[in-house]
Amino acid sequence: MLYDGPDGVHPVVGTFDAEHRARGGGGGSLGYPLGPVSMRGAGNQCQSFERGHLVRLSDQWIVSPHGSWFLAPALAELRTQINQAFPGRDKTTDGTVGDLAHQARVSDHNPDRTACGVVRAFDIDKDLRTGDPQVLAEALTKDPRVAYVIFRSRIYLRTAGAWRPYTGSNPHDSHIHVSLRHGVAYDHAVGSWALS
Repeated sequence: MLYDGPDGVHPVVGTFDAEHRARGGGGGSLGYPLGPVSMRGAGNQCQSFERGHLVRLSDQWIVSPHGSWFLAPALAELRTQINQAFPGRDKTTDGTVGDLAHQARVSDHNPDRTACGVVRAFDIDKDLRTGDPQVLAEALTKDPRVAYVIFRSRIYLRTAGAWRPYTGSNPHDSHIHVSLRHGVAYDHAVGSWALS
């Protein structure tokens, strides 16, 4: 079934179509779809609607609110690898989901409600204790999943292929900010990171 809703035309197919219809379809409790079926966290399927995410956990259906979120699996893997590579590192300025200040603007730290609440940004405290944060920031730019990296008033944009001055209000002196590219292929990509 195709629905022409407030965010454009999107399909609801298969078991999601049946469950959505059981909940009243476009005029029901979930409303119109905001995007196609995606994945959420550990391989659970999900589709975002106007009034929440419809999530299939094996044979169980749940509706989660738009405020719910999950860290993109690639960034969860990056966090694990960094913790293993730099044991005892400072985590004071680590960050994932955005605070109220972030929620007031466009930010990859905010859950994307059209993609089941994925968060595409991770901040890594610069105090690695046993490593050079600039070397780590450079290594992160080599991964094809990365859209941009910000550190010490500089930004590496994949589209530019180089570091440029960064003039945003936060110079990112205390942490390295890494954001993933957008899209299902990146939101659910897995695989290890080359950290040096």
